[in-house]
Amino acid sequence: MRDPAGSAHGEESFSPSPAPVIAGFDGSASSEHALAYAAGLARRLGTRLVVVYVRSTGTVMPTGFGALDVLPDDIADADLIGQVGDVLSCCVVQWELVERMGSPDRELLAVADELRADAVVVGRSASRLHRLVGSVAGRIVRRCDQPVVVVP
Repeated sequence: MRDPAGSAHGEESFSPSPAPVIAGFDGSASSEHALAYAAGLARRLGTRLVVVYVRSTGTVMPTGFGALDVLPDDIADADLIGQVGDVLSCCVVQWELVERMGSPDRELLAVADELRADAVVVGRSASRLHRLVGSVAGRIVRRCDQPVVVVP
């Protein structure tokens, strides 16, 4: 038997969550996987996706000769937006890109708290050193008040 609202007795009706899903993105393969997972999660929850990119002081790229060049921020931003757009091109989800400067774990936690996120999704570190000294994902798992998903 259904009530006037259309839900069966004893069942809760589904309403989209206004709280977003947060995805940490740094351009790595694991962050691309995390971004795709977060987009699916946001779609299933009926909410928006907030992609967070945290930069330190400049964007550094290898030149191929053992030296590093610092890219102007507008070039780095265009590449980043293009890469996020490529990953999300097959997903039907509303998304926005938030850029911050500072420590990745602290900034992701700050955005999650500010927006009262439903969940935080990050990629697993590929560095063996991080398994010894701790990774961004590990620090987020330990300190986050929201559910955290770490994607390989």
